[in-house]
Amino acid sequence: MSRPAAVIVLAAGQGTRMKSALPKVVHPLSGLSMIGHALRAAHGLDPEHLVAVVRYQRDVVAAEIERVLPSAIIADQDEIPGTGRAVQCGLEALDAAVDPVSGTIVVTYGDVPLLSTDTLSELVATHEGAGHAVTVLTSRVEDPTGYGRIIRDASGTVTAIVEQRDATPEQAAINEINAGIYAFDADFLRTSLASLGTDNDQGEVYLTDVLAAAAPAGRTAGCPRAHRPLAERGRERPRPTRRAGCRDEPPHLRGAHARRRDDRRSGLHLDRCRCERRR
Repeated sequence: MSRPAAVIVLAAGQGTRMKSALPKVVHPLSGLSMIGHALRAAHGLDPEHLVAVVRYQRDVVAAEIERVLPSAIIADQDEIPGTGRAVQCGLEALDAAVDPVSGTIVVTYGDVPLLSTDTLSELVATHEGAGHAVTVLTSRVEDPTGYGRIIRDASGTVTAIVEQRDATPEQAAINEINAGIYAFDADFLRTSLASLGTDNDQGEVYLTDVLAAAAPAGRTAGCPRAHRPLAERGRERPRPTRRAGCRDEPPHLRGAHARRRDDRRSGLHLDRCRCERRR
């Protein structure tokens, strides 16, 4: 696996289901903010560049990003909604800061605190090994409500991702869902995003439409499955924060603090998040 050209972390959303005045990605979890965990996983790939896209409560989120990873490039999403537009804004900020990059670009989210560097590494290895234009992490779940459905043709090849609101009844019955974590060929991503529109139920620029552009361009799309169902899913509702190392802490969250020494040596500043210290 080569070194990714960039990782783009999307952190522009409001997170309305959290019912909180605090931006979703800044909420604390096991001693760190959600965005802190996401940045650590992304930074573990050793990308040439790391970009974080912000909008809602921009200054609060940007301050937390800069505190955790001062080297991150901050990109501002404009008023055009959608994940596709967010990635486009991230690419524009990256191109303005450095020469236009080529190679692999990974896209992840600021509200996926349980996503690991290992999972991202496997995604990149699959993507580059097969020479795909786009590779997306998927998962099979009992209840796929609210998630984009993975559409495959008769041969099993992935041809599209259809959002819940745009799905037919047959598509809505599919239980293989888009986990929302991608690896893209940079040139293909840049070209495809430039041609996307907002012709969908939500009037947004969908990042998922980039995958559908692969086959018409004579390229392929890959869809490795997550080892743990919905390990990538961010929290939707706040829960009481436990201190790392407590006996009643879930096993998969233990040890968050034990890795901080190595993180600090590599440029990450993962001391206890400010939002938790104010409690």
